[in-house]
Amino acid sequence: ASLFAVYDRATATVAFVAKADSSQALGYRISLNTPVSAYWGSSSQVILAHLPEPDLRRVLAEAQPSPVGGRPPAPEEEFRAYLASIRERGWILTTGEKLPGGVGTSAPVFGAAGIAGSLTVTIPEVRFQPSLAPKIQHLVVEAAARVSAVLGYRGEA
Repeated sequence: ASLFAVYDRATATVAFVAKADSSQALGYRISLNTPVSAYWGSSSQVILAHLPEPDLRRVLAEAQPSPVGGRPPAPEEEFRAYLASIRERGWILTTGEKLPGGVGTSAPVFGAAGIAGSLTVTIPEVRFQPSLAPKIQHLVVEAAARVSAVLGYRGEA
């Protein structure tokens, strides 16, 4: 599935607002416009990496264990370093943080005023092959840059 997520400042959550389902028989049921934790998963973390400090502090203060497996949030300093690495790389890949058995690859989408959301491709872990990762990363980053341009972003996405 391909997904577009946005951050909601009022609730410090992320919601998927658009999706395109895969033609593959095995897929995910992903609800649109349903707020979820802004802490877990590639779709959220790539947004967090670009949030203004006050918004990031709120998300960190409200972080709960992972919805998949109950893993506790990372120590703040470690998580901030992780977010810095996402900013530097321009994309992120996570496994099983928000969806059981899901591999998510996400890139940030920017608008004229900054971070607007994220574009994600999610593949069931049973179909994911590490050799696919570079191609998926390239496609997600490229598509996110195109969406960013449409939204008025003039920097380097």
